[in-house]
Amino acid sequence: MTKFYTPGRSRKPNGFDALIISESDSGTGSEAPPPSGNDWAALPTTNAPSGRESQSAVWTGTKLIVWGGYAGATEYNTGAMYDPVTDAWTATSTGTNVPSARDSHCAVWTGSVMLVWGGYSGSATLSSGRIFDPAANTWATMTTTSAPAARSTHGCVWTGTQMIVWGGFSGSSDLNSGARYNYPANTWSTMTSTGAPSAREVVAVDWTGTEMLVWGGYAGSAVTNTGGRYNPSTNSWSTITTTGAPSARQAGSVIWTGEKLLVWGGWNGSSALNTGGIYDPLNNSWTTMTTTNAPRIRYYQGTVWTGDKMIIWGGNDRTSTLNSGGIYDPVADTWTATSTTSAPVARDQPSAAWTGEKAIFVTGRTVTNTYTNTGGAFTPP
Repeated sequence: MTKFYTPGRSRKPNGFDALIISESDSGTGSEAPPPSGNDWAALPTTNAPSGRESQSAVWTGTKLIVWGGYAGATEYNTGAMYDPVTDAWTATSTGTNVPSARDSHCAVWTGSVMLVWGGYSGSATLSSGRIFDPAANTWATMTTTSAPAARSTHGCVWTGTQMIVWGGFSGSSDLNSGARYNYPANTWSTMTSTGAPSAREVVAVDWTGTEMLVWGGYAGSAVTNTGGRYNPSTNSWSTITTTGAPSARQAGSVIWTGEKLLVWGGWNGSSALNTGGIYDPLNNSWTTMTTTNAPRIRYYQGTVWTGDKMIIWGGNDRTSTLNSGGIYDPVADTWTATSTTSAPVARDQPSAAWTGEKAIFVTGRTVTNTYTNTGGAFTPP
């Protein structure tokens, strides 16, 4: 399952909107020609969510739900659901119990409802959340009793019975605290910070089936390549080794394959990256990911897992947004380029989902203060 750790405005890496450079970035990669049958189809824009960034996105098994985010000075509490079978969008409810407008929040899919929590309101971080039922297109309240402290750019995962929230930015400092939300009991329980990784935001998290893996992010004054493993059944932390780990970064791709964690790309504090690594929790070890034919350097790209391959697309290379991408096979340790023929317009921070047949990429920022509600469905070779 793809996890989205939406970037916040407090620690956003310098992008092309804020920085002009004359030097060349190293490690740009050499993209291989795409094979035949590697194609794109445009998504409809009728009833699609307005263009935005720092939104949340979840795949329900049949629909992609895009919600919240911001564009320029405007934050949203709106969204829409895309059905790839009917190739149509339906707006999410803005009626009773809809959450307040926010960005840099987190969202998870429980199997029946979407849980939304935290984020940034334009003047403060939030400690509130809501429950969205896409079948009824209705919102329900979420208790704030024993909820975590307000934060944005945090990580969250769904364990099958609980949403775990961890890390993030309080509005004044980074955090290494969290809590667990039980649905449908509508209760929060505490989460130990003993042995937890150092405080950080724009943190990457994923769920292995038994543990939450936390890795990388922005920790106080610099990016990090440290991490930890949280076991909710014992309420305990253990350390992820740094031996052989990828270099420190934030805003990259992080995907759980079912056996291993893939880390690729991101921002190291001064440059975008096209390197990566593979973490094996069974042996607490890292192996290096090939850079041969890897996509060019980037961060804020969209990422999906197909069941046997990772597809990345879009992003920002520090000087411009991108509409190129790559397909990574972790078994063969090889990259194949995605076609750019009929690809959507270049952007960073796209919402992304894997339907079982196609990778969907939609919304995001195209250039400075310009956002799109267009998208595409990519069929891999």
